[in-house]
Amino acid sequence: MRKVLAAGALMASLTLAGCGGTNGFLGNSQNGTFGAQSLAGGSGLSLFVEPDDGVAPIVDAINGAQQSVLMEMYLLSDQDVLSALEQAAQRGVDVRVILDSKPYGGPTMHNINQKAMTALQSAGAQVHWSNPAFTYTHEKAFVIDGTESIITTTNMSKSAFSANREYGLVDTNPAEAQAIAAIFQADWNLQQPSFDDPSLVVSPVNSRGMLENLIQSAQRSLLIEDEECNDPEVIQMIGQKAQAGVNVEVLLAGPTNGKAPSSSDESEVSALQNAGVTNVKLMTSLYLHGKAIVVDGTTGYVGSVNLSATSMDKNREVGLIIKDSSILSTISSTIQSDFGESQAIGRGTAPSLTLGVPSSYATY
Repeated sequence: MRKVLAAGALMASLTLAGCGGTNGFLGNSQNGTFGAQSLAGGSGLSLFVEPDDGVAPIVDAINGAQQSVLMEMYLLSDQDVLSALEQAAQRGVDVRVILDSKPYGGPTMHNINQKAMTALQSAGAQVHWSNPAFTYTHEKAFVIDGTESIITTTNMSKSAFSANREYGLVDTNPAEAQAIAAIFQADWNLQQPSFDDPSLVVSPVNSRGMLENLIQSAQRSLLIEDEECNDPEVIQMIGQKAQAGVNVEVLLAGPTNGKAPSSSDESEVSALQNAGVTNVKLMTSLYLHGKAIVVDGTTGYVGSVNLSATSMDKNREVGLIIKDSSILSTISSTIQSDFGESQAIGRGTAPSLTLGVPSSYATY
């Protein structure tokens, strides 16, 4: 087990009032600074890695709720998570959930969320469909009692906890909890969010600037494990780092169960190779749904944002910049272990990339 869950009292009442403005937050990303509030050392963060740790970190957090659970989620189908939410609502916890109304995959995927909505409403929870202003509400985050947040790469689906490589953070920093709650409240009311937290990566507010600046900051090493990397601007930046002598390793989602790589898998690898990245592979032992970056072993990122134009510029997504050395060490060792066990494919000429379209949602 990799998780060491932080023990924090969950007693503060939920505060959704204004947490500042987005201008200061955007200013931090544009200046390439990460962590005016340092996350090193006693950061209030703990990490869980899937499928190693299973669904327990999520269920334990929901079961610990005394006052409120605010969840914004792309897909919700795991029965253990659903049961925990239903039981929380039945014991009087204010359970509110936002679900994506049009997930990739058409009516079949919509019906998964519709089923979850019906079950939760029957238990007394409040459930809204996502804001139609976004291409996808691809966020995977929730807030417990206004004081603790869970920021993950995982959908609440069985495969996320049993067959995928995923990462999640339990964050007892109240500033992050209040900011994520403010984003939730804005999306609940179909409004623009107002928040001020220099560590949050939020699409479409600031994620492109934050993630590009994180990549640009690499001086020695750049480790990337991501389901998708098909944004030409980001690919060029990664290639420039490799050509400048930075040790770059990129691991992308590949086919599992012995299947051949798809054309979209091959095009992403080929585009990175053509940009100068020699260490790029496809993960095939597990389905790689995680999104994690570690720069120079000192700064990193975990969250729902893929390195695609749709994810950065058109979706609602949430992630976190990390400076906790122990967490970064675990993420780094996991990425490097996955990289060592994964499949390299031959160099080719990249065909045109279809930006932002997920290559596979079969594992959901």
